This record gives sequence, structure tokens and C-alpha cells, in this order.
Amino acid sequence: MKIIIFRYDRIGDFLLSSILINNLKQNDKSNHITVVCSNKNYNYVKNSVIVDEVVIIPSNFFKRIKFYLNIINSRYDKIIVLDGKNKSIISSILLKSKDKILLTNKQNYKKYLNIFFNKIFYSPIKTNKIDELKLISSYLNIKLNISLAKYKNINIHADQKILNIVNEYENFNLFHFDEKWIHDHYIKTYENIQPNIDNFQVFLEDFILKSNCHLILSTGLKDNDLILALRSKYKEISKNIYQYKIKNFSIFLVDKINIFNLEYLISKSKSVVTCHGATSHLTNMYDKILIDIIDRSEDQLFRNWTYHFTNHTLVYRSNFQNIAKDILNLI
Repeated sequence: MKIIIFRYDRIGDFLLSSILINNLKQNDKSNHITVVCSNKNYNYVKNSVIVDEVVIIPSNFFKRIKFYLNIINSRYDKIIVLDGKNKSIISSILLKSKDKILLTNKQNYKKYLNIFFNKIFYSPIKTNKIDELKLISSYLNIKLNISLAKYKNINIHADQKILNIVNEYENFNLFHFDEKWIHDHYIKTYENIQPNIDNFQVFLEDFILKSNCHLILSTGLKDNDLILALRSKYKEISKNIYQYKIKNFSIFLVDKINIFNLEYLISKSKSVVTCHGATSHLTNMYDKILIDIIDRSEDQLFRNWTYHFTNHTLVYRSNFQNIAKDILNLI
């Protein structure tokens, strides 16, 4: 059966949807899964072990028109729009299929798009995401197996320098420090958790000594003053990789990490500390211990997205001294 699934958003959204995709695969190995992506998740999805084909909707308007014209004659057994995006809805309307499914959080879509879809599931924003997948699975006559959120990408896409660190320093935890830790670089209404260089370095050393193993500190693609300061303190051992030794352990700063190196490090780590995002979903996928930092203002929203997580502890954003204590108490 040919199935096309629309996920024109981010990596974390795809990882949640991968539970449904994996169930479709396990239900019938011959199912051919195509995923429609955005620029933000395309590179990751095209390397997913559970996806057979990947299509990208161009962001450029004129290229998008050409894309729409090219897909008019394409035919699928099932079309599933999970992202609710207008671009995805237009594309799915143009595609040919006897069974079109739309998941949307816009109530009026259920009324006005009814003629284009066989089934429209209206799901308010605060709905549990697993419940959404269960509704769709039930419609497809599949019992959703949540344990299929756990799977491993069998192809290793990590750089050799990352492989070398993991081979030499097997026992490590991962701390992912991206823009969500920097005040005003993410959602401005969130609690400020940004540390200064001194208390962050003390925390990292305390983390190592309490956990009794090495620590890999990965960063996002954007520079910030704190990471620049750490780089000046640590010894550069390779491009974008720095080392700091304390007693018998090391902190490795892996700067500007890409998603494939990050996934590999997660898969080999003991535990992961991160602000909630794709890193959280990857950690759950590889069944690792997760300390997940969220803002209290969106507690229910995050719980709706993490209902299926295991080995998972939520920590609320607060000033860094408090959040550091919370993390150290959990390791």
C-alpha cells in the first residue's frame, strides 16, 4: 500500500509522527511510506530507517506552483495530513486517493474541507498527541503500539571525530546547550535560565564528579557569549571540538553540532539533559534517561507532547542556580 504523510514542520514533529509510521510499517512490511517535509526536517527524515521516500514542498512561491502541477497525477492508497498546514492541505487535495485523512486544530476546517477528505479529525491544541495518533490508527484499523516510539536508525551518519570520542570515552552523559538556554534568544516570555560563565563551569564540574563519568556538552548552530567564553578556557582538539580535563574525567564541548552527530551521541550516552525539543524526542526514541527542561507556563502542552516518554523527568525553568540544583539532584 502506498501511503503519503505530510509533516511540513520540524524534526520533533516528525519524531512524534514516526510512532504512527512505525506502526504502519510493522502492520504490513510492504507498506511504502512517503513523507512530505519542510526545509527544517527534510535532511533528517530522508535518512530515517522507517521512511521509504521523502518529498519537500518548496518554500519559493513559483517553485511551489510547479510542485503542485507535478503532483496532480500522483496516486496513493492513503493520504494523511498530520501537520494541518495550508501547503500540505492544498497538496493533498491535488493528489489522487480514495482515502484522505486530515488532522487539524481548526474547527472550521472540519466544516469547509469536508468535501475533500474522507475523514477529518478535529483536535484542539491542548489534546494529548498520542490520543490523536490513536484516533487515526483506529480509523486505519490498526491498534497503536506506543512501544514502537523506540527504534534505532541503523545507518551511522556521525563524523569520524565524533566516533573517535565515543570509542575512547564510552561512559558519558550529554548536556545539550542550544539557544533555549540564552535569554531573549527563544520565547521571550519564558523564565530566564541563562547562567554566567563561572557558575556554568562550576555546575559542569559538579555534574561530572557526581555522575562519575565524562560529559559531552553539545551546542546549537548559533554563537553566544557563554559558549565563546568556554571555548577560550578549553583546549581545541579538533574543529569545533574542545576538551577540558578534571581529575580522571573530561568535558568535551562539541560546538555547532548537526542533527546526525547529535543523534549518534544520544544513542551512545547514559543520560541527556536538554531544553525540550527534538533532542528530547530522540532521547526517548533511544530509550535513554532524559532530564527535560520546560517552562511552567506551558506545563500541560509539554505533557501532551511527552505522554509516551519513559525514563523521563520534567524540570521547570527557573534561575540557573535553582535549575542546577534540580539537575544535580537527579543524576
